[in-house]
Amino acid sequence: MNFNDQLKYYLSNPGRFSVLIIGERGTGKTQLVKNLASKTEKVVVANCASFSDDTMAESELFGYQKGAFTGANNDKKGLFEEANGGVLFLDEVHNLSKRVQEKLMTALQTESSKENRGKFSIRRLGDTSSYFYAVRPVFASNLQIEELKKKLLPDLYDRISQLVLKIPSIQDRKLKLKDEFFKVWELMQFEKMNELPKLPIFFVWLNKVNLEGNYRTLESIAINWHQGRLMGLGNDQKVFEFVKSQMENFHSTSSETIKNLKYNFRKGAKKKDMEKEYRVALYNWAKENYLGLTDKQISDALEISRLDILLK
Repeated sequence: MNFNDQLKYYLSNPGRFSVLIIGERGTGKTQLVKNLASKTEKVVVANCASFSDDTMAESELFGYQKGAFTGANNDKKGLFEEANGGVLFLDEVHNLSKRVQEKLMTALQTESSKENRGKFSIRRLGDTSSYFYAVRPVFASNLQIEELKKKLLPDLYDRISQLVLKIPSIQDRKLKLKDEFFKVWELMQFEKMNELPKLPIFFVWLNKVNLEGNYRTLESIAINWHQGRLMGLGNDQKVFEFVKSQMENFHSTSSETIKNLKYNFRKGAKKKDMEKEYRVALYNWAKENYLGLTDKQISDALEISRLDILLK
């Protein structure tokens, strides 16, 4: 069962156990949860990194009563209450302080009484009464498991990791980047000059980019391409040069390796020679995967000479 099927099964299961999603930033964790949840089930989303302090974190998660603290002029629902009957998705959970983690851990203890069996018990700030909500809790982090365990209280980690799912990066999933880029382009909904990019060497370059930000990196590339068109840079070749310059200068997209390209660097080799060998290996890969592209188009995109290719 793949990742999507596992998460879909959980979201369609009547149980209230917690699921933890581990994945690099930009892998689309939030959108995936929304897409796989039932169409009739609401999904409440919050990024724990956006909570500026403990008071804000507690008031957002659990709500508060009027007069609970300075500025609390009205009652406020918490996220658990808003998500009642649906899914509560808390991203970057490792950003919560230990104090808030303790309160969250208490809230995640399900009730065993007949009337509220399986529900979570929540108490608003400034309130003495407890309220019970039926919520499907989903948590996420971009940290590796060992790092996450250091950030979270052991009991909280145990409670939110009853089911752990790891979402692969774009490159680990071996997706066709051209297709994924087109999906991102369509989602951006550019109103003007929104024709899909077609320049062949752009897609050669795209396949050697370090997609550290995954879909966020693809979004940045799409935005820069669109801006290049709006700036009136001329043909797509000039737009591509603008995009490449922007991404390399401001988004660290240069990459020394490509995960789906099997290539072993020689121990003790000089860096300059290794980089040249890598570009030649990528040239051969591009020729196999992009039929119809001329040798010159590929070599220009990879910044290698015909002599380099012949020597290897």
